[in-house]
Amino acid sequence: MIAALEQKLGLQPGEPLPPYGGEEAHVMSAADTTRPVLNLDADQDNADWPKRSWDLDIDNVEELRAFLGFIGVSAAVFRTWLVYRWNVDMPGMEWLRDL
Repeated sequence: MIAALEQKLGLQPGEPLPPYGGEEAHVMSAADTTRPVLNLDADQDNADWPKRSWDLDIDNVEELRAFLGFIGVSAAVFRTWLVYRWNVDMPGMEWLRDL
C-alpha cells in the first residue's frame, strides 16, 4: 500500500512527503499571527479526544471527597470537569449529585 501511494505521488521509496500545498514547513510561535489556527476541539462537549467513562475506583461521595482532598481539588472545581458532567446522570452514578 505504501509503495502504491509513493508511486501515485511520484516519490522514490522512503522519500518524505512534500509539505502540504508545496510550501516550506512553517513552525508557528505564540507570536505568529500570519496563519490562522483552528481549534477543532474548542467545544469540549463535542471533542473526540476526552475520556468519558468513569474509571476511578470510587463509588460513593465520601471516597470521592477524600480523593479530591488528596489531590487538592475542591468539589466545586470537580463539578466543572467533563468527567463529572458526563457521568452525573449515568445510571448507577446518581451519588455524584450529592457532591
